[in-house]
Amino acid sequence: MAQVRLSRVLGPVVGDRLTLEVPGSTVGEVVAALLDELPQLRVHLFDQTGTLRPHVLCVVDDEAVRMEDPDMAATTVEFLHAVSGG
Repeated sequence: MAQVRLSRVLGPVVGDRLTLEVPGSTVGEVVAALLDELPQLRVHLFDQTGTLRPHVLCVVDDEAVRMEDPDMAATTVEFLHAVSGG
């Protein structure tokens, strides 16, 4: 099992379920389980080619990654959204 944390920006999309426990021990397994449980997240995290959107940061066990290696071990996966404004 791994812990997934989502940014508050996604709160309305996921019913304020910002921390979840999902099965998996690699980034790929964790993301697949997350999207099985909350498929509405796909369009907010990934583009139509399956690539992580540029404004989304994925942090795996306290290391920022671009998800190049789906076999990377993971106990926590966090998705953060860039926020801008003035």
